[in-house]
Order: sequence, then structure tokens, then C-alpha cells
Amino acid sequence: MGTRALVKVYDEGNDVVSCIYSQWDGYPSGLGVDLAAFLNSIKLVNGYTGKEMGPVANGMGCLAGQLVVHLKKQVGSYYMVSPNQDHGEEYTYDIYQNKVRVSNHDKEVLYLGPWDGFSEFCNGSDD
Repeated sequence: MGTRALVKVYDEGNDVVSCIYSQWDGYPSGLGVDLAAFLNSIKLVNGYTGKEMGPVANGMGCLAGQLVVHLKKQVGSYYMVSPNQDHGEEYTYDIYQNKVRVSNHDKEVLYLGPWDGFSEFCNGSDD
């Protein structure tokens, strides 16, 4: 059985704009490492001019779309789901414009901090 996880992306008003269900490898040293690498590769902007260098997301809605594209490579594995239901997840990753919160099934917060510190947490995690 896989380690299930939810990835919720919040807009600037703290409303959920996407909720992705991961069927397996949802622990911090799995999905968390991938999410951290993705987030640390993106420059978040408010208004895209076309002159920005490197990967850019024009707000959190744009970032959410890019995250789906980044994760979804085949049938299965990742699904868009309602954020208001229990999906049997063992981990939840809440992604905000300036921070990430990781919690376990018991709602215990395992990490709350900036995107750039998230990678260190995931790489040092004992799951």
C-alpha cells in the first residue's frame, strides 16, 4: 500500500486553488523532495512581462497549474480531488506564496517555514 498525500496550493487570499492527491511515495523524503525542488526552481511574480529569466509563475494559480504539469506524467499516481474530504492521506503539503506547511494524518505540523528551508527539512526527514 502506498503512502498517500495531499498537496494543496493556496492563492494570495489563502483559498485553495488546487488539491492534488498522490497515491504513493507521499512522505517528505519522496514527494516532499520533489515538491521542494520544484518550488525552489520557480520565481513567483505578480505580473508577467516576458523579460523574467528562468522558470516563472505569475501568481499562485499559475504555480498550481505548473505543479500539476510537473507531477502528472502518466495515467494514475496523481489526481485532482476535493480539498474538503478525507482521502486517507498520511501527509498534507500546504503551499502558500511564502511558506510551506507539512502535517501528518494526526494534523501534527511537521514543518512550517519558507520554501527555501523546505528542501532541508525533506532531505533530513526520517519520515
